[in-house]
Amino acid sequence: MNETVLPPSPNWYLSNILACSKRGTLAWGAKNVMIIAKHEKGHPDLQYSIIKDFCKDRVTALAFCPNPDNPELLIVGGDEDKVKILSMDTLEVIVQFSFKDSKSIVGVDWSTKDSNIAYALNSEGFLMRCYISYETSKIISLGKLTATCLACCPHDPYLVAVGTKSGLIYIVQKETVTYKLRGHNEEIVSLSWCPSDVNVLSGNNKKDLLLASGAKDRNVFIWRAGGDGRYETTINIPNMPFPNSCHKGKLGSSTGTWIAVCWVEPKVLLTSSLWGELLSWDLSTSKSKPNLFHTYHCRGLFCIAPMPKNNEKSDNWRTKSELVVWSLAQDRWIICCKQNSDPSKPATLEYKIPTQGGFVYCMAACPIDTSRIVFGVGDAILRLWNLSEPHTKTFDVSSHWQKIRGKIRAVSWFPDDESTVAFGTSEGRIGVFDAVGTNKPPILYRQYHRNTVYKLEWAKLESEYFLFSCAEGELVAHKKSTPNSDPMSIIMEGCTEFAWKSNLCLAIAIENGSIMFYDQKLRKRNSTIHILRSVVNCLAWHPNSTSTDEWTSSYANYLAIAFDSNIIICDMSELIKEIEMNPENCNEEEDNNEECKLYKMVATLNGHIDKVVCLAWSPHVSGYLVSGSYDNVAQVWDVEKKELIEYEQALGKKKERRTYFNQYNKMMNEKSRERNHILNFITNDIRGNQQEENNITNLSMFSEKKNLMKLVNEEKSSQTNLNAITEMNMWSDNLETNLISAAKDKQLNDFLVSLAPQVSMKMWRKMCEAYAHQLINQCNVEKAVSYLLCIHKIYEAIDVFLNANMHKEAYVLARFRLDSDDPFLIKILESWSDWSASNGQLEQAAHCRVELKQFDKAAKILARRKDIYCLEVASELAFLSGDEGYGLSLIMDAVTRSLIKSEWAKARSLITNFRQIQYLNAHIDAHEAIMSTYKTQNKLDLMRSWFERKGQHGALQILQVKYDTSYYAILCKNENTNTFRNEAKDIMMQLNVTYRIAIAATCDAKLTQLKHIAAILGDVFKFETMAVEYGTVNTESLFIHILTKLDIRKPTDEGSIYAKTNYPISQSIRAYLCVGLLNLLLDYSILNQLSLEEETQFTQMILELLDDAINETTLSYKEKIPKLRQLGNQLLTLLIHDRESENCKRIKDEIEKLKYDEIKFKEERVCMPDPKIVYDKAYLLTNKLNDDNNKLLLSQALDKFVKEKLIKENEIKPLELKRNPSEVLQNTSQENIEENISEQIECEDIDKNISA
Repeated sequence: MNETVLPPSPNWYLSNILACSKRGTLAWGAKNVMIIAKHEKGHPDLQYSIIKDFCKDRVTALAFCPNPDNPELLIVGGDEDKVKILSMDTLEVIVQFSFKDSKSIVGVDWSTKDSNIAYALNSEGFLMRCYISYETSKIISLGKLTATCLACCPHDPYLVAVGTKSGLIYIVQKETVTYKLRGHNEEIVSLSWCPSDVNVLSGNNKKDLLLASGAKDRNVFIWRAGGDGRYETTINIPNMPFPNSCHKGKLGSSTGTWIAVCWVEPKVLLTSSLWGELLSWDLSTSKSKPNLFHTYHCRGLFCIAPMPKNNEKSDNWRTKSELVVWSLAQDRWIICCKQNSDPSKPATLEYKIPTQGGFVYCMAACPIDTSRIVFGVGDAILRLWNLSEPHTKTFDVSSHWQKIRGKIRAVSWFPDDESTVAFGTSEGRIGVFDAVGTNKPPILYRQYHRNTVYKLEWAKLESEYFLFSCAEGELVAHKKSTPNSDPMSIIMEGCTEFAWKSNLCLAIAIENGSIMFYDQKLRKRNSTIHILRSVVNCLAWHPNSTSTDEWTSSYANYLAIAFDSNIIICDMSELIKEIEMNPENCNEEEDNNEECKLYKMVATLNGHIDKVVCLAWSPHVSGYLVSGSYDNVAQVWDVEKKELIEYEQALGKKKERRTYFNQYNKMMNEKSRERNHILNFITNDIRGNQQEENNITNLSMFSEKKNLMKLVNEEKSSQTNLNAITEMNMWSDNLETNLISAAKDKQLNDFLVSLAPQVSMKMWRKMCEAYAHQLINQCNVEKAVSYLLCIHKIYEAIDVFLNANMHKEAYVLARFRLDSDDPFLIKILESWSDWSASNGQLEQAAHCRVELKQFDKAAKILARRKDIYCLEVASELAFLSGDEGYGLSLIMDAVTRSLIKSEWAKARSLITNFRQIQYLNAHIDAHEAIMSTYKTQNKLDLMRSWFERKGQHGALQILQVKYDTSYYAILCKNENTNTFRNEAKDIMMQLNVTYRIAIAATCDAKLTQLKHIAAILGDVFKFETMAVEYGTVNTESLFIHILTKLDIRKPTDEGSIYAKTNYPISQSIRAYLCVGLLNLLLDYSILNQLSLEEETQFTQMILELLDDAINETTLSYKEKIPKLRQLGNQLLTLLIHDRESENCKRIKDEIEKLKYDEIKFKEERVCMPDPKIVYDKAYLLTNKLNDDNNKLLLSQALDKFVKEKLIKENEIKPLELKRNPSEVLQNTSQENIEENISEQIECEDIDKNISA
């Protein structure tokens, strides 16, 4: 199988993001990933290696070591404070240096003069000089500046140029800024030194060390950076593109005029242009016009990377040599060109590599020309790849980006045209490109979807083509001929996937795992697949025929279905045959009988270990299916055999033979000297030359043991392979020193430790312990524990597990290795419990405490989980610990939570065995009596049932029959013990009200019972009034529900709690019933549903209750509240100025009298609705009633209150009749609430001052 890789895109607008080594290795940074591309024998294309998560955020700059004799090294900087040196041989970081200031790195470079020195620059203007072999660095501060780029002089290892955002260029010599060069007015984006140290422009052979600089101001300056610091000349970049160049667009204003420079030869300077061209400037002539190097980029060239010459320094820079240049641009192409022998002609294209700036989300092969592949990428570009063209060094990939503006998540080819492609984006946009041969913008369909489009497919319905799309669970069809019209909805919700079969049958997957089938007229067929219980991820129909079929494929009606990590294949031939033979026969009803289903499951394919997300049948070989999964594997299946297709694994590279004597071999392999070296060794041996030699070149393998040791030591110092050094130490009997050194440098490995017994068992134990600590620092805890156990350090091994929070492992190890009564087991369990509790694993934490017999602590931990079952178990643990009070409180908490969830049977079972809290049965029954029917009927139905006596028992009657008066005292005593704060206010209100209903029902005194009921009604009415103020009112009124459920008898019946009695408290209860009925009738929807008889009945009831709601006693009490407030304010003023005056005493007496009246009113009536609110509601109702007689009666009753001067005429607001009743109700309630709150607060202040 031919393999080709399209790599990810380099990061945009960074002049040093791409680098090429002398060996031809290419490297660049893509987001936080490093891409390494190498040339290998037998492979014309590049072989890629990808290093993921190389930096925390983004790679910003890189450079290769210029010395070809050294190992191939790469220095890399990113948006972090660390510089890393990467080996190209092992693709591992061998050393790193840090600024330790968390600022991003903007530039790195390597000294050509001294390959041991490299530089890094961060954005804050700190320059770091790194000494690679010594692994040390020195940081140089350049002052307050914003640095942008860096270039190291190839002729002086201590001379560096730094570009800044302000346009200045700093020339740094060692640790001193020698020049600040001002020529540019915009940000410096690129710097490049002349390869020759002499001034090639003036011809005077002065060592001026020329420097070229590019910025965002269209100019290139050439500076005498090593001379007097002045500029030699400037180059103006042309405004217009080259004639006949294939430019596509100018640089955008957002990036400015980015000019990259690269001085590739002493007389050749390369720059980018404003139009994506690479220009070559011949500095040997005085012409100001450049040559066109290449124009393979269409816009925004920002990085130039030449391949360095193999010869380090040319003896004559005037001689021409082969020039190979790589370049990057905004079009995401990586281009490599070789200079033409005629500089006036464009360069020869070597590589043209397309890259992607995001994930590849979708792809599809053209059904007419299968060599054309379209794929959508997260960088909002649609790419069309022509595989019929060569794709080893250059690729035929065309890009379309106009009007996409989002990640492309779905693509689909038009079935009758190989140039038309539809796309869908993550933002719900759908469009169609004419993708071949043109660069026209797409035709956009009317925006319908609001989120990601997951699937697109074309289908021909009768004579018209439609584009089907699936997003947000909805399947719609867009008419191709009218893109601006609204799409046709097929499935409104629940659709997860769909697939068309030859314009004949549509398969649709639903969220519940069902797969439905529709015919061409979009009518549902009677063959739904119900065998799946998981969401279907992908559907794929087998093509009618493939390249291997003479006629129709035998698998033509196979449907592949992917769900979870599984794939099933269904043969839908029966269904297809029925649709073809009986196109008009359509049964909309589902048939649940499996034998009547028109499908047959022929294969189940299980090979993936994660979710399968894509399927595709081969257009070349029948029965071949490829599946892709989140396990990062694509598998090809032979469906007939139900097995994966075998493939021959590519042969790996031949393992290179390890060399121990690198320097000796190098010396012996020098052709010109080989004979002389060997002859010298022979003569020394035969003449017995015993003179001590210090130079390795004079040491032979056959010399004395002492000299041989010198030779071996020299070879060890040049070795980079630690295992090779170890093996050489074994040969020379120097293993102990090697082991101690490796332990000190934390470079031990399994091989070294295994050799330690050759020294001694003591050394082996020492190395095992040292290696274990090294592994702990390297976060390899499991392996460290194994080495500690080898030397019987059991407690230390357990501690390692504990420190890593691996408590299960620590406990199991301790159970097997320690005695059952060892106190260390207790320490493990306590640590495990504490850690589990702090991480929310409360059940595990409690279990550990139970194992320790610490039942009290286990109960407290488990009680933090506010779950009924957890609270029940926690109470059992509390009882086991002897804390009966805490156990009972937990049971009561569990009972309350059971009531919240309406699990009354569970609540009763919780208290069955506890005599002390049997009284809670009354509360449970009260809660069930009230809440079991709450919200099951609307307010009007509740009133109708009540007035018609359709109910069986009221809550009070049920409780009075079941519970005697002995419960009253204990219910009152424990009224506030079973409440908690973290629940919603309406739930707490329901709990409190039902508890007080239980108290009222068990009370033996009629007057006291009525007072409890009045308090209940008052609290619920006040709660719902506050809910209106805060906009959280419930349409199902709890107040109306309680009014109707407390007493099943009609309000007019004798013995009803609403019946008129001699007790003043009855007025309160009847007043609340009156305001409840008014609220009911003020609801438009309810009033319009009433019959004339019902309206008359309700109106008559209100007329009977109005005298209780509006009376002189209540109005007098309400008027005394403002007076009490006024007197309180006067008293506060007098207390400040004249505390002993007569006026002060008079006001005190008057306040005391008013407070006495207030207390008396509350003792008699507990609470009352504001009569003025009742009057306002009744006044509004007069205009809403449908019957004129009822209107007249209610109006006459209200006029009576005015005539009796209970209600003043100036308090009537006739304009309110024209307003919305609910608005009036809300505003009236708010004003009253605010008034009552302010009265309460001021009365409390008065009390405090009087007592003071």
